[in-house]
Amino acid sequence: MKNRANKLFRISFVGLTLTIGGLANTAFARGPDLPISFNSGAITIDTLVKGYDSESSADQGHSISLDFDINALGFAGEMTINGMWDSTTSDFKYRYGDRLTNKSLRNGGDNLEIYNFSATYLGESVDTNLFYHVPRYHWGYEGDYFGLMRETTNMPDQDIWNEKAPAGIELIGKGELDGFKLVAGDEIYWGADPMVMLKQQFGESDQYTFIASSEVSGVTKQRQFSLQGDFDLSDTATIKLGVLNAGEEHIGDVYYYELDSYVKTGNIDFRDTIALKARVTDNFSPSVQVYSEYNYAGLVADAGEHQEVWKTNIPYSSLGNKQTVEIGAQVTSGNWRITPRLFKRINLAQAMSDAAMQLGNNQSVYWRTTDSNHTGFVSPFAVRDNREAVSGELFFTYDPTPATFFYEWDNDVKEDAELAFNVGITRTDYSSKSDSAVWWDPQGWHWIDEGRPVADDVVTTISSKIVYNPSPSLRVVANLEAGQQVPVAYTAADAKLKKSNFNSISAKLVHNSQNIYKFTYAKNKMGEYDEDKNFGIRYPEHLEFSYERLLTSLGEGSKVGIQAYKRKMDDNSGADYASGANSSMYEVRAYFTYAF
Repeated sequence: MKNRANKLFRISFVGLTLTIGGLANTAFARGPDLPISFNSGAITIDTLVKGYDSESSADQGHSISLDFDINALGFAGEMTINGMWDSTTSDFKYRYGDRLTNKSLRNGGDNLEIYNFSATYLGESVDTNLFYHVPRYHWGYEGDYFGLMRETTNMPDQDIWNEKAPAGIELIGKGELDGFKLVAGDEIYWGADPMVMLKQQFGESDQYTFIASSEVSGVTKQRQFSLQGDFDLSDTATIKLGVLNAGEEHIGDVYYYELDSYVKTGNIDFRDTIALKARVTDNFSPSVQVYSEYNYAGLVADAGEHQEVWKTNIPYSSLGNKQTVEIGAQVTSGNWRITPRLFKRINLAQAMSDAAMQLGNNQSVYWRTTDSNHTGFVSPFAVRDNREAVSGELFFTYDPTPATFFYEWDNDVKEDAELAFNVGITRTDYSSKSDSAVWWDPQGWHWIDEGRPVADDVVTTISSKIVYNPSPSLRVVANLEAGQQVPVAYTAADAKLKKSNFNSISAKLVHNSQNIYKFTYAKNKMGEYDEDKNFGIRYPEHLEFSYERLLTSLGEGSKVGIQAYKRKMDDNSGADYASGANSSMYEVRAYFTYAF
């Protein structure tokens, strides 16, 4: 998903700073301020013209965003309120403001809402942070080996759905309670159910970490517990070991499996809730680092998100029912870094064959999207994105100024090399089918029981990112990609749900820090939203162009811009777009933001 086109707010840091690593907002006392005081604001107006072939229409939008400082009851923080009178409706991009016309979104139909809020109270032994829709980071650098605390920093993607994660409270221990952290809330990371998560680091160097999380509502109240530690094997080698317990709510559940052309039943037991991880890293020299990792995850031992510093297209999965082996290296030679990887995943209980799934009186008895235990939407270990796979990858990175790390999230702004780039190739062979495709979107649950086939899913992708600074006044960032793409859903008779080839290029040019040009061209590529990728919605051609001028003389955050889009469509573009009636669609939007 792309960033929304009209970002209507500014984050001010009056009375705020960030702790090391950006792990939590921390406030400092500022004196006898008013409990709530106005800080800044912005007004945006925009006009949008769109059409299909020769038909066209136009609408307008008006909005205001107000930032306030908060200093009450010992808490110091900030809050942003957003108000909208009208909102332009795009057929290309979901955007913040769609809540006015899409009543299914959070605060749907509301003209006024709290956009974000954060505040901190500094205590003697515990600091307290309140947070609502402000960026929060993962705990990967704090010993979270299984990624249980998921990162939620992509606010623009959330805004298109008007989501408000993360939301909750955080307690951070200090002094005698150093290493303790507790987070609780309605949605402590994007997509989480109401839950509590506790972390305790201990040991002479905080090398051991215990994490426990528990949902506090819902039918199953899922729980996860992990214990992990770092150990030295030699002067150059270390090992990370971790154990995870997850999915105990499924113990006793009945599941189907296939053996010798027969469908049998089993019961989930404690062994199926355990996952083990071990990663050995050896620095052979200052320029050569080699690692190997083994991961065993029981049938229902689902972990969190995979955390990766380097660019990769390896098909990692948070689901259980797998064993994985991975080996890789980082080899540095001058300004070059080479990063090869080999990855293999096998399932403990393989996907059901097509023949097995057709057995039974109604030909659906053994579909794994049927949970006979009524404890969830799918059976305990339906094989989905954790399907068996063999993947190989090779990335080359040229970066003559490693102090501005090429893979840092804000490198597009900070990279100071005249030229830095990478190029990589990834090939994945899915050696087994999947049981089903199951996903959630704002319209509800979707499922396809045929799963994905075997032979159609050998995927190769080539990608490259280039940062070019030919002069102090000019910066160019380009991303190129080509290869095969595979949607989540599969139906043998539907051509758009099969593997297809694509290529794309996107570029951003910044001139004198105030003129921003963006261009995108994509051929036969699926749309950027989950629903597009799930259903294989793709376009023969997709074009974007935009220009934005920052009007700093009117106030920081003031700007004016224009955006233009055009698509060609065919039968693969989805019934909502093509319907056999339109061969193309276009859109032009102009906007002005005044900050005060």
